[in-house]
Amino acid sequence: MIRQAELADFDAIVHIRESVALDVDRLDDADYRVQIQRDGFLLPTGLSLERFQAVLPSYSVAEREGQVAGYLRLQENQAMPPEADVFWLRPDLKDAYYSKPHAGIYGIGVLPEAKQHGVATEMLEVAERQVRARNVTWLFSEIVTSPVTNLASLIFHEKNGFERVALTEPTQAYGMEGFQDLLYGKQLS
Repeated sequence: MIRQAELADFDAIVHIRESVALDVDRLDDADYRVQIQRDGFLLPTGLSLERFQAVLPSYSVAEREGQVAGYLRLQENQAMPPEADVFWLRPDLKDAYYSKPHAGIYGIGVLPEAKQHGVATEMLEVAERQVRARNVTWLFSEIVTSPVTNLASLIFHEKNGFERVALTEPTQAYGMEGFQDLLYGKQLS
């Protein structure tokens, strides 16, 4: 079941985030890099209760057997600022990306033991219906490509009809040199 997140889901969402968060300090370990690139990861960003309360309406959760097994956060603001150094693979979508209303996936996480059971796909389908209901025609999502590549996320997005839209220039972010991500987009109507 997919439902709107509630304040009581905070600890479960933090647990999911922590269980799949990238450990930047371990990036020199080749075995660790292979594992996280294969399994997927979330960027190491903290989430305070106050921040969660402020953005609570943007979260949905997937429940399995009465437990939160995953979450998806939709945002209405663009993650990439207009002044960011970006190479547009689809220059025709730049205006669509920076227009309002906007819809972007700002995080999708699934407990490791719940992966490969359709949880993320189900959450994405619900999010797509919500975005369509707001008459937004494109759904965007960013995937880390450097210094490690979130291969699981790339495959998930492509399998679900997203296409490559833009590539950011390398920068320092999240405690990593050479951080780069790929913007994906999916036309919904």
